[in-house]
Amino acid sequence: MVPRLGDVASNLIQVEHLIDEAIRRGAQWIVLPEMFSSAMAFHDDVLRAIRPLDGAPARLMCEKARRHQVCIGGSSLARDAGRVFNRFLLYLPDGSHYHHDKDQPTYWEAYYYEDGQDDGVLHTPETEVGVALCWEMIRTRTARRMLGRVRLLLAGSTWWTLPDSALSAGQPKDG
Repeated sequence: MVPRLGDVASNLIQVEHLIDEAIRRGAQWIVLPEMFSSAMAFHDDVLRAIRPLDGAPARLMCEKARRHQVCIGGSSLARDAGRVFNRFLLYLPDGSHYHHDKDQPTYWEAYYYEDGQDDGVLHTPETEVGVALCWEMIRTRTARRMLGRVRLLLAGSTWWTLPDSALSAGQPKDG
């Protein structure tokens, strides 16, 4: 997936096509990249991608999971009771959902969302699921809090990016 910075509508169209392709290929578990609905960069466009907890990114995953009887998870910037988190939502075929908030924003990501407080272990009827987002995959405290407690680990990451126009802004023209 190559998400467009801050363009939730475009990114959800791309995600829907990718989910449909995974389902056609027989996937039962689908994990979307971290920040699939927004991409991530130190840029004001990210602010306009924050959605309510039950916003369009969550509704798309829920609807696809129920309709196709699959498990779908992914993280996006979600507003919950006035606070913003990098929230991973996992939807099961029955429409139930579980969540994990990334434990610590990395570098300037703290401008967009705050620390999560859960342990990253989702107690689902399917199995005990651990979730690690981006730098949580390399922090030893993530492994310690999940050690011996999970049977499946779901992980996703995104790399910071900027639109081409932002990269060239203020740069001298070749000439």
